[in-house]
Amino acid sequence: MLAIALLLQSSVTPAPLITHERVETDHYRLRMVAPGISNVEVAQVALLSTARELCGARQPHFGHFEWVANEALAPGATEATPGALALIQEVYCGREPPAPPETAAPPDPNWQRSEVQEQQILARTRAYFAAKDSGRYADAYAMLTPGMQAESDFTAWSRGVSDFNSRAGSAQGRRLIRVSWYNNPPQAPVPGLYAAVDFNGDFANLHFLCGYVVWLLQTDGSWRLVREEQSSATRADAPDADAAQIAQIRAQYCRD
Repeated sequence: MLAIALLLQSSVTPAPLITHERVETDHYRLRMVAPGISNVEVAQVALLSTARELCGARQPHFGHFEWVANEALAPGATEATPGALALIQEVYCGREPPAPPETAAPPDPNWQRSEVQEQQILARTRAYFAAKDSGRYADAYAMLTPGMQAESDFTAWSRGVSDFNSRAGSAQGRRLIRVSWYNNPPQAPVPGLYAAVDFNGDFANLHFLCGYVVWLLQTDGSWRLVREEQSSATRADAPDADAAQIAQIRAQYCRD
């Protein structure tokens, strides 16, 4: 009976709706509505066969993606799923995707610190850490600025995060300590408004984790990650260290 129930349940799940358009030579834009899918890595698995079919003998490479409301699905779709999200995914055949253009908002000399922006930064930081700690690497990578993405492609970046997660063990919580604002600082690589967030973290295999992330305001009002630094000590590297020793090491790297 259980097998029959599972079969009936799976039979009513709508299949993903996938459409595509040719942008230019070796460049396609795929659109997919898939009820119940909100993780881009899962969605890309569902898109892979379509990408391979379009690219033929050339290797498909996934580029920029974004989630939009289903109502924004491009013309040509013949079905709709109310309440679902649509994934817009760029695909390049036989070549790596280009670095996206810089999208930082121009500096505002009259900017004033606001509680609304502070809450936006805290929410964005929590979302970024939640994606990294749970293995949703593509979702986290999409929050990086174009400059950050150009320095490290998704494969290399996600491998580094995955290696850290393996060493650190299960995430047991992060604490956001403070937000520091910098309006068009002179040494910044890109002019604009920056917000730095200091954090601490607890992981099963770590004595401590601390660091900071820096966000840059974009022209659309969103925030993207422009820098991330962290320090940690694993229990395996210092199995006999007592609390005083760990505190001394931690004090060299962490700001509480």
